Parts: sequence; structure tokens; C-alpha cells
Amino acid sequence: MKITCFYYISYPNCSPRDPLIAESEVYVEVSESEDGSIDNFDWLYKLNICTVGFLEIALKSRPFHCKRSLIVVSRFDDPTITEALEALLPNIDEFADRE
Repeated sequence: MKITCFYYISYPNCSPRDPLIAESEVYVEVSESEDGSIDNFDWLYKLNICTVGFLEIALKSRPFHCKRSLIVVSRFDDPTITEALEALLPNIDEFADRE
């Protein structure tokens, strides 16, 4: 199983201004085989990713923050998110909604 592509709905053509304070719905394309590609994948998963900084700000305005399939990262950048998604890949069905 491998991730062929992932993309941020809130940041389609750019990165967030502050990678320490960001949040987005993320789509992850997954192939069952190592031969998969951006044009050849088996499953599309949807989840939410945010930073610790985003949560700190959100919790100042209300006593809770709830999102389905939420993953919290230290920085909202490709290397950090790639590392998180790769670590979760073996159990992605537990953490993300399959579309």
C-alpha cells in the first residue's frame, strides 16, 4: 500500500501563511500496490489536519474543538504531513473516511 498523492482543500495553490497556525481538510489518494500513481490509485480518503497552534487559538474562543478524523501536527508543511500520513497508512481506515 502506498500514498500516491495528497492535497489540501484550504490551500489548493499555496502553502498557509503561517505553517504553525493552519487547518485544512486533506484528501489522500492510496494505491493497494506499489505500482500506483497519481493517475492510478484505488482509494480516496478524507481527513482533517491542523496544527497545535491552530488548536490553541480555537480553544481560546470555545471550550472544545471537534472535527471528524482529526490529525494534529506540529507544522503544516509537506514533510511533516507526509511523515504523519505514512505513519498512519497501515491503519488509515481507522483514521480517515473513505470516499
